[in-house]
Amino acid sequence: MNIRKDNSMQSIQKAPVKQYGLTHASTYEAPKRGLLQRALGAVIPGVKDYYNFQDAQSYIDKTHLNPFDEERREKELQRSSQVYGTSRDEQFSLSQTGYNEQYGDKFESRALNYATENPKNYTYVSDYDEMRDGDYSNWNSSAVFGSKAGTLYSDTVNNNTMTGIDPYNVANVKYGSKFLGIFPRGYSGSVKQNPGIDSFVDKSHWEKQVKTLADRPLDSDMFNTTGRMGEY
Repeated sequence: MNIRKDNSMQSIQKAPVKQYGLTHASTYEAPKRGLLQRALGAVIPGVKDYYNFQDAQSYIDKTHLNPFDEERREKELQRSSQVYGTSRDEQFSLSQTGYNEQYGDKFESRALNYATENPKNYTYVSDYDEMRDGDYSNWNSSAVFGSKAGTLYSDTVNNNTMTGIDPYNVANVKYGSKFLGIFPRGYSGSVKQNPGIDSFVDKSHWEKQVKTLADRPLDSDMFNTTGRMGEY
């Protein structure tokens, strides 16, 4: 019991303290559904999955992308950071009398940026696209973020997915869309106890990925053709 300013003996309800980062992860409990939410989830297709998506996205935001840790990460990178990257562009053009001209381009890049004072604070980005005769037949863009909480894998460009791994849990989300702006379709999400997956991937792993691309020989059989290629 507490005494209020008017001297009345009534209990004071304290506002819940918001927890972020690993503190949030270590104390996480799945939100309980209200009666209305349970009813909507049982009646309308996709609604239950959308609620699961919201819960998992909220978990990722508070554990891996919370404003306090994000501000600290940004300041560390601003003070001093190391950038390690490479890119490759392979092209071909084939022109024969009586045939349509064939041409293509294959571009790939990998880059790692990490804070000098804290190598666990890093961002690794991988991009790839392949074009033949003006049509992009294969492309991908993904990113990995290392932080105090663990590792966050973002594959939202191609597969609409994101996975956050910390010492306590593994969170997965898949982004969908809303039919007529109302009815959710394609969403999913989950937060499950970490079964023993290493929550942190050292930056040296991503340095090797960059080096692998830098050292890789030119694709002399690009697009299964003998057209001339070049790297620049």
